[in-house]
Amino acid sequence: MLCAAERKRKRDGHRIELHATGRRALSYSRIAMAILLTRVTSMLIFAAGVVTFPLPIPIGLLLMAIGLALMASTSPSLLRRLQRFRSRHPRLNRGLERIEPKLFGRLQDTLRRSRPERGAPELGNAAAGSPEH
Repeated sequence: MLCAAERKRKRDGHRIELHATGRRALSYSRIAMAILLTRVTSMLIFAAGVVTFPLPIPIGLLLMAIGLALMASTSPSLLRRLQRFRSRHPRLNRGLERIEPKLFGRLQDTLRRSRPERGAPELGNAAAGSPEH
């Protein structure tokens, strides 16, 4: 059963999408607002991680990983940059791989997608592995 506003939108030619559960799909403005909110929240979490990184308790690295994962989940270009950065810095990559199982759902999935490709050479150690002539 459609409410009066939904019937008016349908008459005016607007599409009303329904999920399998019967709920209406999010509008573009709600999606944009959710992305903006996620990005702002992730920047705040990352900043808190940078501030707490030098403390003896290693909570800073965890906060930075959560912040980066949230940012990368809304930005494909950041996901690619993070993948390249992780391939160039194997020590940081190992730290992120240790934290990854402790995360949950979306964060764990984003960090998993940002892993460097296994077959790609690590750029940070390219000179060490080159044959001498």
